[in-house]
Amino acid sequence: MIESQGKKGYVKCLGIPCNIYFVSGFIILAFVPLPLDFIALSNAGQSLIIPVGTGMTIVWNQILSPLVLKETFSRQDMYATSIIVIGVLVSTLFGTHASPVYTADTLLSFFGRAPFLILLFFVVVSQVCALLCIHFPKKTSKNLQLLALGYAPAIFGSLQIMFFKVVGELNKNTFDGVPLQIEKDVNGTKEIETKQHFQNEFLSWRIYVFVVFVVILAVMQFTYMNRGLSEHDAIKYLPVCLSVCSTHTILSS
Repeated sequence: MIESQGKKGYVKCLGIPCNIYFVSGFIILAFVPLPLDFIALSNAGQSLIIPVGTGMTIVWNQILSPLVLKETFSRQDMYATSIIVIGVLVSTLFGTHASPVYTADTLLSFFGRAPFLILLFFVVVSQVCALLCIHFPKKTSKNLQLLALGYAPAIFGSLQIMFFKVVGELNKNTFDGVPLQIEKDVNGTKEIETKQHFQNEFLSWRIYVFVVFVVILAVMQFTYMNRGLSEHDAIKYLPVCLSVCSTHTILSS
């Protein structure tokens, strides 16, 4: 038991506070949105879903943090939030709204393309730098610590969303099928016929590998985000974290 100012505290298990507020918040954050996120990412592009979701999260955080957590909402915070909202509107209005259907082999081939590999190299290097700043705080300033603690879970989160998108696509292919175009010669005239090709992706090892990555990345994201929120005000921390997550998700998509 942790005692504070003569009052009984709460039990910590493996560093996790076991009280009703933390457990309720964890359930609402981790499990309630899961089926809704799965449906959304299966039926729309992540470059459309993520900016709207993160943008609205930032807006509501800036509204609720002063009311619930008694944090100070400055004029600078107002300007920064306004810029983020404008960015969300622009990316939503002018971004691609298409959600093409890909087979498992096509999805896997995307990971070997040069643009993605270049982005992945930059992400790995920058993530290592961020983790070094987090785990060696004496050598970094407070502002750099804020950026690092916002950057690290954002990268874990965006990668998790990308793999979650792949799982959703493979799941949709299993139940809805993949449209295949077949060219036929009818009386000397070429006609294109579209048929749904069904392939049970659950019989392949690929979907389970992506599920494992989703779980590992989700744990890493939650760990570092929880650390960031414990060391910095939500009104300062979440805009940094969610903005980086949204930007990287759009680039990777």
